[in-house]
Amino acid sequence: SASASSSSSSSSSSSSSSTTPTLSSTIYQNFSSLSEHVHFFSVLFPYLVECWVEVAPSNRAVTPPVASLEIMHLISDLIALLFYHMHRAAKIEDGINTGGWGGKDKTGRAKDVFTRKYLMDIGQHLLDVFPLAPSDPVLSGPQDPKEQMLCENINLCLAHIVTHFIGPYGTTIKPDPKPTTKSSKKVTSSASGANWIESVFSFVVESSESDGRMGAGQQARFIQILPVMRALLAWRDLPKDMGNALIDAFSRLNESCHPLSATKKACITFIATVILKGGSSSSPHDGFIPPPSVAQQSLLALPKLLWNLGEGNPSTSSQILRVMSHFLRTSRPHPAVVEGIQTTLVPFFFTTLKPSSKRPEGAQIYGPFVKLAEAIQFQALDLIYYFNFISEPLEKALVACCMNVSVSARTVGRLLEVVAAHRRRHPHQFDLSRYLGFLLGVLVTSYSPQQGQAATPTGEPSGSSTKRKRGESDVEDKTTTSSSASSPIVIPSSPTPAPQGVSHDRANRVADHVSWRISQVRDAEVPSRTLLASLQGPLASVLEDASPALARGLVCMLAACLGPSPARELDEQLHARLATAIVALFLENVTPGSATVAHDISDALSVCTSLLINVNGLLVMVIQGLVPHGSPLPVVCDSLVCLLRDALLRRSLETPACKEAVQRVLATLLQKSNATQAAPGPSLATLVSEVGLFYS
Repeated sequence: SASASSSSSSSSSSSSSSTTPTLSSTIYQNFSSLSEHVHFFSVLFPYLVECWVEVAPSNRAVTPPVASLEIMHLISDLIALLFYHMHRAAKIEDGINTGGWGGKDKTGRAKDVFTRKYLMDIGQHLLDVFPLAPSDPVLSGPQDPKEQMLCENINLCLAHIVTHFIGPYGTTIKPDPKPTTKSSKKVTSSASGANWIESVFSFVVESSESDGRMGAGQQARFIQILPVMRALLAWRDLPKDMGNALIDAFSRLNESCHPLSATKKACITFIATVILKGGSSSSPHDGFIPPPSVAQQSLLALPKLLWNLGEGNPSTSSQILRVMSHFLRTSRPHPAVVEGIQTTLVPFFFTTLKPSSKRPEGAQIYGPFVKLAEAIQFQALDLIYYFNFISEPLEKALVACCMNVSVSARTVGRLLEVVAAHRRRHPHQFDLSRYLGFLLGVLVTSYSPQQGQAATPTGEPSGSSTKRKRGESDVEDKTTTSSSASSPIVIPSSPTPAPQGVSHDRANRVADHVSWRISQVRDAEVPSRTLLASLQGPLASVLEDASPALARGLVCMLAACLGPSPARELDEQLHARLATAIVALFLENVTPGSATVAHDISDALSVCTSLLINVNGLLVMVIQGLVPHGSPLPVVCDSLVCLLRDALLRRSLETPACKEAVQRVLATLLQKSNATQAAPGPSLATLVSEVGLFYS
């Protein structure tokens, strides 16, 4: 059994890959109820204590030989393992988290009776040598390399055993004066629970000190110390000075951990379960409550840790976001804390570096957000809902992320959903004009895709040759503040078109999301006339140099703004540019002679049909604009045919103005065909026939 137990010990990692069943798995599989665990323990425990007495030193100042330490380690590891599985069985059996062996629920009372039987033996024999110190090399000569490791492992096991006797609602479980082994003697002061806790407290504080070298063994030791520290802090009667000392020890340990280490991940869990209680309303029985300043300091450090992690450790990034979300959702932090979280979170999305000799204007780089999985991106965006307001730097960073092709249309849709929900929650913090500008910025940047470079923990774009010194990870040292930052390029003055052949499916889906949000505002808040008044100027400005792909998205946005309301008048400048954009949709993205010409034109027509119907004079201007555009004659003919065959446009095309415009275009096309002295092509012949049938 002892040999099997060693494979479950954290210090025996080499045995973890073995196919031999461990004692831990045997207990889990064969003992399903708490009573079976108790019976197994009551049979095995006396023998383990007898074995301990045989090898343990009678004098605390004497360190036993390595062979004895190995046996002591196996025994202490077995006892800690048995307690762990009994604790687990109790929680499963009762369906509750009992918190400790001294709880006051029914299971806690049963465990109180059980553990009291064995408390005296553990105190007199196991804890009598705690903490076990390695021999002094000056007095004893060269030290065996295993000696110090075994002493540390034994102390850790004993500290874990003590935590099972700490009750969160009382001091400690008092020992039963009746011994369970022949080796037990009368209860002395050394068996006092207070002495044990003080010894464990001193051991934890001293063991939490890091020498700056985070090897695998030291990380494993720190990870095992944290549950002991958590159990001590859960004790309601823990003196305040001891609680503060434990919190300080954890803070030093947390700061010394590398962001990508397993110890850092364990520290994040500790922050979530222990430290952040100081920033929330906890019950009086929650144990030691850390000062609110400690909770706030720990919380404000999490966004910076997200930056340091980059995209290299997504599970830890997800854990950090869950912790922040839970705290913001369930607590009522001070507004300054929430604002601090938002400020430090901006570089996680997008940031502008301070000017340097290589980059006088400051490099604009993406944060780790754009490289993380979609589910983690959703977690990060959901935090925005809990902010009291959305700052301008954060808004610009979010819009800039929409330009990166790594951010999917679904993620952009989630961003719009969260911002809309935040706006409903804080209607005065995000007025209509700003909201419409935000939607327009998202739309324009989505049609100007960039691959972009994600920032590394050094604050430089990925691929930079700059090496990082240990401890240099401060985002604020590399990035500009919100007051001094040059504005990121969110909406380029001349939107950069995508390279030839790049699909616009992602951008078109984003346009659908934006149009949906516009229609929601139109239906629930303000009439289309108000929306039009706010958007006419910006839309006309962007349409001036818009590519056909971007024009499609802008047309969708304007159509959602106007809705089904007929007889709308647009600003003269917007009217002309909109007509030019619609003509470009018909003609510029079509390849002459392609088998999909009619399909491409029909797709463009479906986007702008409502505008052609509801905006006065727009259809006439589009028809007249087909000929001067200079596109091949077959494409112009096919465009007109698609217009004439559209059932929704029939009534508009029957008006005298449209009939006259169609006849003029047809006459011009016939003149061009005659000028080439060639027979009319099939497209022109089809158009002539279609016009004759339509205007019979």
